[in-house]
Amino acid sequence: MTVGGRLRRLWGTFGVRLNLWYLLLFAGALAAGATVADVAMRSSVGAEHRARVQAALTETRIRYETVGLGGMGARPLDHAYVRLSDPAEGRLLFEHVPEGQIAPSPRAGAAPAEPGVRELVSPTGVTWSIATTTTVAGRVLEVGLDDHALDAVLGRLRSAYLIVLGTAMAIAVAGGILVTWRGRRPLVALRDTTERIVESGDLSQRVPARAGATELAQLGALFNTLLEKNQRLVGGMREALDAVAHDLRTPLTRLRTRAELALADPAVSEAGQEALADCVEESDRVLTMLASLMDLAEAEAGAMRLAPVAVDVGGLVAEVVDLYELVAAEVGVGLVAEEVAGGLVVSGDRVRLRQALANVVDNALKYTPAGGEVRVAAAAEAGEVVIRVTDTGPGIPADEQARVFERLYRGDRARSKQGLGLGLAMVRAIVVAHGGRVAVASAPGEGARFELRLPG
Repeated sequence: MTVGGRLRRLWGTFGVRLNLWYLLLFAGALAAGATVADVAMRSSVGAEHRARVQAALTETRIRYETVGLGGMGARPLDHAYVRLSDPAEGRLLFEHVPEGQIAPSPRAGAAPAEPGVRELVSPTGVTWSIATTTTVAGRVLEVGLDDHALDAVLGRLRSAYLIVLGTAMAIAVAGGILVTWRGRRPLVALRDTTERIVESGDLSQRVPARAGATELAQLGALFNTLLEKNQRLVGGMREALDAVAHDLRTPLTRLRTRAELALADPAVSEAGQEALADCVEESDRVLTMLASLMDLAEAEAGAMRLAPVAVDVGGLVAEVVDLYELVAAEVGVGLVAEEVAGGLVVSGDRVRLRQALANVVDNALKYTPAGGEVRVAAAAEAGEVVIRVTDTGPGIPADEQARVFERLYRGDRARSKQGLGLGLAMVRAIVVAHGGRVAVASAPGEGARFELRLPG
């Protein structure tokens, strides 16, 4: 799978989407909180800064009114801008600019400003907060502080807040992953159990029980209860079917024997002989179905009797292909055995394995139209021996692929062909009895590929 495909698959998982939505909501809440906090901090620090400007103005006014204009230059506020003007005479009486700065309002003879704090910008781009008052003598006193201190405080506060935000986001990511992982575990267990049941058809699978009375624990318990009921229902149906199959073998065998004896009687008319021949043929068909059902019942109960030997897979493939060459020629389908590497051996019951492979080949020939081809190949892959039967038939619809190995199941296209609906079910039973697994891959109009995977 490509990196893009993996990313799309990862994005499609419930846990990743839940975690991302959680992080987006959390990040949005933090961003909103940060905006409100920044506005509040700027307002608070700004108010404190204006209070400092007012305090500097008060201090400077008291000094001027106490010691006069001469005392203004004797001990000015080094960090403050101070300006004293006489609006009546239009004169600038005193101005102090902090070292390295440029006056924010170099305007001699300016009209008295309204009391309060306003902002002025110097030619160098420095913002000053200026407080203005009028002395007893009617002169205008202005004292200002630049906003460097305000910006420094706000910068430190913002840096601290960013550190807090980053730490909170890291904790949120770790916590979100942990919470999502723990919350998804019951759902993942439910999904995995369902997948195993769909793939194997084994209704004995159960979701691991979880302690507590949470909704997910209750869901798992209810799902297990549903599986138990389905297993009992299916088990009862199979037991009834197996019992009927067992009980019918004797009367059907007796019926077939009687029909054969009647056929040997020369007094029976031609029409009677045809009817008796049909009885024998249908009896054979039903007896074959009953024998298959009994074999399936043994396999599914784990009681299939096997005689394991070392089986040469190449020889097994060649034997089955030779067996069906005439059948393939009659229906006009090419049957090809690809070359199998020497020494490819599995441990198993040779008769049963031949039966399983023959059923798959027979099924492929049955549904491949004239002029098509069926190929049989075998190879070793990842510790398994894989036998593949590929055809160029009409393919199997996606909604039927999971059911083709069920007993008595026949798809819509299969209903037009003669069969019992037990061949592929027997294939799976034999392969599973050998500790292997079966699989099918197909697309409508592109044929089908059946795989028998056996332990190497």
